[in-house]
This record gives sequence, C-alpha cells and structure tokens, in this order.
Amino acid sequence: MGTLIDGSKYLGLNVGSGPHYAEGWCNTDILPAPKGTKDPDVLADIFNYFETFTKGSFKKAYIGHVLEHIPFDETIDAVVNIAYVVEPGSPIIVVGPCINRAEQTGQPESLLEAIRHNPDKPQHPWSHAWTPTEALTFEIMEASGLDKVEVLPISSVDKPEWPNPSIADWQTAVIGYVPASR
Repeated sequence: MGTLIDGSKYLGLNVGSGPHYAEGWCNTDILPAPKGTKDPDVLADIFNYFETFTKGSFKKAYIGHVLEHIPFDETIDAVVNIAYVVEPGSPIIVVGPCINRAEQTGQPESLLEAIRHNPDKPQHPWSHAWTPTEALTFEIMEASGLDKVEVLPISSVDKPEWPNPSIADWQTAVIGYVPASR
C-alpha cells in the first residue's frame, strides 16, 4: 500500500467524477476520464477508499450518477466506504436518476430506456445495474448508517456548494450525515 492521501486541502470528495472534473475537489474514478476531458486526481475503487485516503479527511462527499452502476446489493458497502473517508458529522450527497421522476416529467423514451436496468441488453461499464428511484436511493443512504437522511430538491444541489453538473428535474438528490460517533 502506498502513502494515504489526506483530503484536507480539497473542498470535498467528488466520487465517480468521470468527464465532470470539479476544480478544488478531489476527483476520483475507477477509470480515466473520456478523451478530451480532464482525468480524475485519483484513480481509486470505492470499495478500497480506506487504502487510498486517510480516515475522516474530507469535509463532504458528492456521489453523482454512480450508485446505479454498482450492483444493488453492493451499494450500501460503497456508501459505507465513502463515509469512512468523510469527517464525522459531515454530509454525503447522492445525485442520480429517478425513473419515477423521469416518467412524471414526460422525459423521452430514450432517456427512460437509459435509466432502466435491462438484464436482456448487453452490459457495458455505463449500464445501470438496477433501475434507480428516489425511494431506493433513500433506502441505501439510511441502510449505510448515515444520520438525518432526507431528500433535497435537485435545484438546491448546485455550485459552488456541490460539483453537480446538472439540475435536471428527472434526477433525485438524497443527503445524509456521517454519524458523529463511529
């Protein structure tokens, strides 16, 4: 194992940054960014954050469009691993698609199809491992042991407080706080 990274010099941890590099944040992803976009600061697997980052070193974490790509039965472990590197009492926010919101807001079938998990369709790294809803995202956050879990209006998850690149009305936002005693 190499030297652990102390996150104190960053605004927070941007989990799964992909092509959405956020200046001032510690941008992480398991893969390099697509060609023409800035690579993450750290290539790291969510499930091994304890090997990469110092415990409790980030003041907050943003998880944008990540959980739906992880098998549902592994999502709680993913959030627990992220919480390990966030200070006690600090927020973790998840932003992601919600099939119910997408249907309610009349999104095109192409977007609905992209949000839905389809086990009959060939999978690629960006496929959804489950069909995300606000209720399931909330359930994951609560089951991860976070405190004060609540749904936020997507419009409130905006820069400069969070590195969210889009406040589309078909997304959901759920916030929870790392327990003060853990």
